[in-house]
Parts: sequence; structure tokens; C-alpha cells
Amino acid sequence: VRFSDGGIVLVDAVEGVCSQTRTVLAQAWSERLKCCLVINKIDKLVTELKYQPSEIYAHCNRIIEQVNAVCSSFASAEAMERAAKEKKGQASYENIEMMMFTPEMGNVAFASAYDTWGFTLLDAAEFYSERLQVKKSILMRTLWGEYYYRSDDRGQWITQR
Repeated sequence: VRFSDGGIVLVDAVEGVCSQTRTVLAQAWSERLKCCLVINKIDKLVTELKYQPSEIYAHCNRIIEQVNAVCSSFASAEAMERAAKEKKGQASYENIEMMMFTPEMGNVAFASAYDTWGFTLLDAAEFYSERLQVKKSILMRTLWGEYYYRSDDRGQWITQR
């Protein structure tokens, strides 16, 4: 880890965040590595767990939130330790953005190693931009979150079901 500029944190989509994930994140945090999060085995959410698209989104979102909570705990502990050493009453969170994961930032990928595919939101935006006749920048804002595409309404994006 000491000779790398970055890292890949791989999380099993079915198992979610486990103790090994926390260990890898702690090591990356201590080394100040910029990382990408890869949620692998997305295929199993469909083939084994029979999840619907909205359930897959919610499940992946929970995994991302859990990873970010772990990273946030490192930032909090570090800030409190620094504040105690400096005898300040207020802690500052300096490096938290380094290890926060959001698909919109491009540091989260979704993959299936078994089926040999993976993509980020940017990949999806590039793929669908031409097909849907929608600007890539708009897709980047709407591909993740509470947005739904209704093809029967001539490509209307809605925020509620």
C-alpha cells in the first residue's frame, strides 16, 4: 500500500460492508490513499436475490452510505484526537472528502466479475446520452438518486413514482 497512489475498495453486493472492508478502509485512510469503491456481484442481486431495479438502487445506496459512515468515523476520531492535542474545543474535518464515495463523483463503480462487466455513472451517461437524446451532463445529475425515466412519456424524467 505504501507505494501506491490510490486503491480500489471492493465490496460484495450481497454480503455488503464487513470487517475486511473496514480494515481496508482504515489502511487506506491511514496511508491517505485516494480510493474508488467497486460494488461487485451486482448480477447476484438480480439472479439470486431477485431484486427489482428500485431495490438494487436502494441496496447499493445503503452500501455506499455504510462505507461513507466508516470513513466518517475515521475522520471524526482523527479530528477529535487533533483537537485534544491542540487543546481546542472544536474539531475540524480536513481529509473527509478524500474518502467519501458518491457515484456522481465518479469514484463508485458497479460490477460483475463473473460476467466481466463494470461501469461508473459516467460510463452509463455516455452510453445512454446518444440513445435517449439527452445531454450527458443532465444524465450525470439524474442517473443516481430519486429519478425515474419513463420511456412511455417521451423520455420524461420524474422524481416520484
